[in-house]
Amino acid sequence: MAYETERDSRHGGAGSFAAGVLIGAAIGAGLALLLAPKSGRAIREDLAERARKARESAAEGYRHSREKVGEIVGKGREAYEKARGVAQRTKEDIKQNVHDLVAPDRDA
Repeated sequence: MAYETERDSRHGGAGSFAAGVLIGAAIGAGLALLLAPKSGRAIREDLAERARKARESAAEGYRHSREKVGEIVGKGREAYEKARGVAQRTKEDIKQNVHDLVAPDRDA
């Protein structure tokens, strides 16, 4: 779990992915305008298609990031519940040990 968190923070997560998609789409669109010997209508259609693909890619990145966050939250909840149980048992053990030490031995 720590590895996943460290890895995700190094790579920037979904925000960096979405920014990369949008920058890549803008660069691709600009190059298409400069290098493609197409009519204005054809260029507009190409740009619209690239924008659609960029939106789909960003939506997919968002969906994937949302799933990962859900997984991480679930693991965090599990770890919390486990630690809570251990803490509760430890508290009960300490309470019993103190009681045993403080209370007079009734069998003697």
